[in-house]
Amino acid sequence: MNRALEKAMPVARTLRLLASLSRNRLPLLAGALTSIVVATTFALAVPIAARGNRGLDLNSLEKIDNIFLTLALISVAIGVATAMRVYFINRLADEVTNDLRGQLFSRLLVQPLEFHQQQPSTELLSRLTSDIEHLRIAIGVSFSVAIRSGIMLAGAVTMLFITDPGLALLTIAAIPFASVPIAVGSKHLRTSARDYNDLLAQSRVVAAEALGHIRAVKDFAREPFETERHAATLNASVSGARRRTTWQSVLTALSLIVMLLGITAVLWTGTHKVMDRTLSAGQLGQFAMYAVMCGMAAAALLDTWGALQRSAGATDRITAFGDLPHHEAQETRLVQALQGCIRFENVDFWYAAAPDRPVLRRLNLDIAKGEKVAIVGASGAGKSTLLSLLLRLHPVRAGAIFIDGHDISTFQPASIRNAIGTISQAPAIFGRSVLENIRYGKLDATDEDVRNAAVSSGADAFISELPAGYDEPLGERGARLSGGQQQRVAIARALLKRADILLLDEPTSALDSHAEQAVHDHVFGTGTGPTTLIVAHRLQTILAADRIVLIDEGAVAATGSHEELLIRSARYRDLIRPQMQAMVE
Repeated sequence: MNRALEKAMPVARTLRLLASLSRNRLPLLAGALTSIVVATTFALAVPIAARGNRGLDLNSLEKIDNIFLTLALISVAIGVATAMRVYFINRLADEVTNDLRGQLFSRLLVQPLEFHQQQPSTELLSRLTSDIEHLRIAIGVSFSVAIRSGIMLAGAVTMLFITDPGLALLTIAAIPFASVPIAVGSKHLRTSARDYNDLLAQSRVVAAEALGHIRAVKDFAREPFETERHAATLNASVSGARRRTTWQSVLTALSLIVMLLGITAVLWTGTHKVMDRTLSAGQLGQFAMYAVMCGMAAAALLDTWGALQRSAGATDRITAFGDLPHHEAQETRLVQALQGCIRFENVDFWYAAAPDRPVLRRLNLDIAKGEKVAIVGASGAGKSTLLSLLLRLHPVRAGAIFIDGHDISTFQPASIRNAIGTISQAPAIFGRSVLENIRYGKLDATDEDVRNAAVSSGADAFISELPAGYDEPLGERGARLSGGQQQRVAIARALLKRADILLLDEPTSALDSHAEQAVHDHVFGTGTGPTTLIVAHRLQTILAADRIVLIDEGAVAATGSHEELLIRSARYRDLIRPQMQAMVE
């Protein structure tokens, strides 16, 4: 009993998911069910109509004509009902899976950054595409077939008993034997299907990595290497598909053989009854038609069970992502107008994947309203982590961060991020137009606001030379722009927000000296302006700041002006010396 329940659980989970998704589409579901019932009922009437009320009288043309007219009308009714079934069931499948894709995509977007750092993007895309497609097929095909076959089986069995109870019992007795192979092999089929889907997902990951880093592939002439690597994953997935197909073929063949042998035995027995005159030839013909219907319906149900077993893995993966918590909806407090005062108080932080390697250790730092602070330090010192914590991309492990005296952990993360402008070293450029990319920083900005931001970042000059100007699509990941041009578009996006706090992570690393100076003039120009934290390595950027903060081993090692740190901090001198020597030379 427990083993039977274990085998039924995956299918039960799939059915529960399909039922919950269809709840908001009751009119479509009702239309689909009605059309299935109507079409199946008319199909069950065919043997009766073909035999006539008192059997087929070959000596009466009028009766023969009436029988075939009835069959023609039934055929039309079946065709119309089938068309309605296809329409309703496919609309139901498309709309339900679109809803599910939207819900799952929304749930994935609000997960914390650590979640996305641990999950390959191609794996998430596979859940949104191939796994949900399995469910669409389950609704559009398996659901329809299961209902239709269930009604057909019940109706055919009923008519078998009405026609001849003895033969009916013999027919019913053969059905359980046909289900034995499916019951025994369903676990192997489900496992092989899940393994195949996992292997196929791995091949997508390999392909996405190679295409996503196509410049590196070509720089190192690694096309043959990546081709072989992808081929290896494809070969593994083909082996998985072969195992799945083998199990599916063997189980289908065994079930069909047992079922056909059962029908043959029933017809053999029925023929003897006709010879003994205990059953008419017309009754045997009617019984045979219903027996075939019964066998086909049972086979379809067994095949549907196998299809649901194959989709169980997809259901489990989708359900796992669907059960993810709404991390972004826990706090209700919204950020109002900001003054821009920032305080880090005894902040400890480590990444969840490496709890034994702290990044920040009891870090304390106060930044005044409107102050321009350059964050410097060796690679891995925790500079960029400071900016991530301020944006609540990661939770602090100990201590607290305050903006204008308010603990940022009490604010909605999205509210904080909307109030802060950010520029990263690796800018995110979408395959949309230049205008859309810059306006991403402030969705209600006017075209004039976008152009002003582009002028401030030094991007307007090259944008104006593009064939479509600000309407020019930039290609995947900004492939049509150089690194420096991408950086200027990202800077324009951040400047467009006119935020009271501005976070910059090596924003000028890809700019020439002229463009870098233009950005400095805007960010570090006269007047109060936004409170600015800038992670910097380039001396020109460091010298433009009001204050320099040296981060070493996860803590503030020194603060002050460039001249002060040259005197007080040997670590700062070591960091700056190569650039100062280059300037002298």
